[in-house]
Amino acid sequence: MDLQPQENIIPLNRAIIYLTILIITGLLVFYSIGKFLFWNKPEFQSKTEYDLAVAMENVKKYPQNALLRVELGWAFAQAGNYDRALEEYQNALKIDKKNVAAKYNMALIYLQKNQDQKAVKLLEELIKERPAFTEARLTLGEYYLQTKKYDDALKHFHFVLKANPGTVDYIYLIGQALEGKGKIKEAIQQYELALRYVPDFQPAKEALEKLKAKK
Repeated sequence: MDLQPQENIIPLNRAIIYLTILIITGLLVFYSIGKFLFWNKPEFQSKTEYDLAVAMENVKKYPQNALLRVELGWAFAQAGNYDRALEEYQNALKIDKKNVAAKYNMALIYLQKNQDQKAVKLLEELIKERPAFTEARLTLGEYYLQTKKYDDALKHFHFVLKANPGTVDYIYLIGQALEGKGKIKEAIQQYELALRYVPDFQPAKEALEKLKAKK
């Protein structure tokens, strides 16, 4: 009796063809994934370089996006290229003249470049436009503290402390400004207040010990 071949059995030559196709398909998929994830990718020496490359690519795609311009400026600043950072912040302001981040970051760059008057002008503009902008007030207050304009510093430090009650950094800065004005008793009170909030706050500890040693 003749045996009829079963329909569900794949002939050997056809099985080899199917297997070859599967192998080739798998290799192509592996190559595509590898190319996308690993190969032909630029190598970066640091996260800063990577962030800068990403920011530049984003601006290239969307040149009229003020936020992306600010991010590119920040990336340049982190890389130490302050001139290019300023250029991108200015580009952001051309797109959005009220962009707070661009103005504030420009002020920080000007301080880094010792262009203090430009920084102060921008910070004062920001505070006039946004009186509750505590970061600008704090930066300006610290500048006034460094330049011994203690009354101006105190005005801004009291504002940021009122907006953030109990913040020991701001209490300490008030103490520093009072100490600069020669109001030692009041300065000691501020340092002691800071230590009541955070007993191991080292800057206040050191400042308090220094003043008490002078008595």
